[in-house]
Amino acid sequence: MARRGARRARSDKQDGADSTQAINQQPFFFTRSPFAPLQPLSTDQLEAIHQASMTMLEQTGVEVNSARARQLYKQAGAEVDEASQIVRLSEQLITELLATAPSEFVLTPTNADRAMIIGGNHIHFGMVSGAPNVHCAVKGRRPGNFEDYQNFIKLGQSFNVLHFFGNQTLAPNDLAVNTRHLDTTFVNLTCADKVFLTMSIGATRVRDTAIMLAIARGLTLEELAASPSCITNVNINSPRKFDTEMSDALITLAELGQAVVVT
Repeated sequence: MARRGARRARSDKQDGADSTQAINQQPFFFTRSPFAPLQPLSTDQLEAIHQASMTMLEQTGVEVNSARARQLYKQAGAEVDEASQIVRLSEQLITELLATAPSEFVLTPTNADRAMIIGGNHIHFGMVSGAPNVHCAVKGRRPGNFEDYQNFIKLGQSFNVLHFFGNQTLAPNDLAVNTRHLDTTFVNLTCADKVFLTMSIGATRVRDTAIMLAIARGLTLEELAASPSCITNVNINSPRKFDTEMSDALITLAELGQAVVVT
């Protein structure tokens, strides 16, 4: 009995110590891959995919619902059919436009020491975007809410292995859809200092995020454009359709000098 009591006392003492000690982790650092990119496809296979893509874009085209986007495509030299909202791009035009894209760029958050180089052999790890539910040992599985969102951002900030946050890592379902981006961006800027993805639905939301980032970094929007802070992801709808909201978000964020991923 005495031996069992001593073990229990030691266990209680260890549990108490663990609850107050910081996580044992390495300092914040970025990773670069020492390996060449994987090549699951041969050169001929890649070329076949490329040529099929060029044929589709030049002959079939994509549907672009945003009038503003279609105007920009037309100004750039694309063939635009307003009646069907189909945009066709020649291989020459695509090649010329791709040549203007940088091979690398930098995203600088409120903490410049956590600036991320995108491109090359740089590897970054981050939290996901838009999870609808959360689960914990105490409350179980439930729809995400604003309190949980704040806890996730604080948790992600505490881990040095994480470099960025996804777009609304957890959906705060208890907040109004049209304004929740303001609340989540505020949390991103006040509870963390890492790069984060912004909402990509509509021009208003991305502009709001850019303004808040500029304020947090003490910059004008023009200065923010010269030193990008955030990135967003725009998804094309199947089959081959860009909807108005995401197209306008893409255009606005690009005009503000921020980064956009199109998938």
